[in-house]
Amino acid sequence: MLLPGLVLRLMGVRGVLRREFRYVTRLFGIREILMAYQLYQAERHGAEPEELEEALRQGLMVDAGDALCALALGRSASSLPPAAAGLVGAGTGIALGLAGRAPSG
Repeated sequence: MLLPGLVLRLMGVRGVLRREFRYVTRLFGIREILMAYQLYQAERHGAEPEELEEALRQGLMVDAGDALCALALGRSASSLPPAAAGLVGAGTGIALGLAGRAPSG
């Protein structure tokens, strides 16, 4: 969120829409900060176990949506670097979210 230009360079984004991409990158960043805060609150002393499960479930849904959007973006050869970066990030989020969920049964 604080360094959208650097993030975009690392993802290989260049061109005339750079200003708009910086805006979207900041939106994505604030969403990630809020989701991290939700996880932090779910693990506070006195929190109900269901709070953590719900935070993880919501994070999994967001990451699954991000992965689908990255796959759709990757259909264009010129968009492969940002699509790949998005897919790696979303996939990592999905893996961590699944690993954090309590075993059922």
